[in-house]
Amino acid sequence: MYLLITHMGTLLSVRELMSQWRTVTIAMLGILGIIALTMTIGSAIFGYETAVIATPPLTGGIVAAIVMSEAAGNLGLENLAVLAIYYLCYARIRRISVDSNYVKERR
Repeated sequence: MYLLITHMGTLLSVRELMSQWRTVTIAMLGILGIIALTMTIGSAIFGYETAVIATPPLTGGIVAAIVMSEAAGNLGLENLAVLAIYYLCYARIRRISVDSNYVKERR
């Protein structure tokens, strides 16, 4: 798993990232916004452990969901381990609907 993460990071060119600075900035602001909302509002509503487990799958993807699911399972929090995968699926479904509406508007 960690080899895959390292390999994906080496595929990125620093020159290309610098030329796409607006995209990188918007992505980072989106991630920071998700972290802020889940750790404040989500923590107040669902509890700290649930917010910590839910944040990486919402901001990252399948690797973050697997890592958080394994971490929750190792801590004996099996219900939260399943929740990490659920949040990943929920976020993907929401993104698909938003993306399809965006593509329709662009045509």
